[in-house]
Amino acid sequence: MEDDGAEVLLLRQYRVPVGGYLWEIPAGLLDGGDDETLLAAAQRELAEEADLVAARWEVLVDFATTPGSNSEVIRIFLAREVSPAPKSSFVREGEESEIRLEWVPLAEAARAVLAGRMHSPSGCLGVLAATLAEQAGFTALRDVSTPFLLRPGLTPA
Repeated sequence: MEDDGAEVLLLRQYRVPVGGYLWEIPAGLLDGGDDETLLAAAQRELAEEADLVAARWEVLVDFATTPGSNSEVIRIFLAREVSPAPKSSFVREGEESEIRLEWVPLAEAARAVLAGRMHSPSGCLGVLAATLAEQAGFTALRDVSTPFLLRPGLTPA
């Protein structure tokens, strides 16, 4: 999210399981090695997917994607004061090769969620949480070192 809190970066990406393109927020897996922290994974994914780095990071929201059928849990960070990442050797392949990036006004993204035009659970929850956080002046966000209660064994930052 840009520093003024008015825009959110969305990625349009084809997702095979649903057979279509979804608008999502930058996200990814903890696949940077055994010692990768939640924050380091978020920083790596932002650089890989959007070629961006952020000077400010806070915890936006934690959630379980489908608690009745699987154990996947996600922490969404709010990245602010973004700038272009240093040149990376990361090569986008497969689904990632066709990613389209677009800065969207946060209010417009929230309307898209409520109108049923945005379907990614992390994107929907992230946009709605960011909207509430912006309304509170970003004063209620948690520090990146806050433990992730759903996965106490993971190092947050």
